Amino acid sequence: MWTLSKPKVRHLLALVIFVPLLLLTLYFVTINSDDYEEALRFVSEDARVANSIGRVSRADFKFWSGFDSGGGIAHYSFEAATETGVFGIKVRLKKISGSWRVEAADIHARDGTVKRIAVI
Repeated sequence: MWTLSKPKVRHLLALVIFVPLLLLTLYFVTINSDDYEEALRFVSEDARVANSIGRVSRADFKFWSGFDSGGGIAHYSFEAATETGVFGIKVRLKKISGSWRVEAADIHARDGTVKRIAVI
């Protein structure tokens, strides 16, 4: 029967190097994708977002909050700073005729209220 042996230093070293490298690669591939760029453009520049929360001065990608991209659907989470406060924005995109379009965005205020912007 197979027994679990004590991990060797080289295995731990490989793991310590491999995991951060994998996460960095995933991050940079994500922020250079067309769907991510459209989601960021929407959060930063769309008039509907500005009318709801004020002009966005900073939009930060929330990598650890989760994102999904595949099969013509994508989801991204951002933290947007405006003159009225800081908001969480979850953007849902859909690929239509070869280009990414924002389908909807949920704006989460600090007090727990959620406002949906339906685009498509």
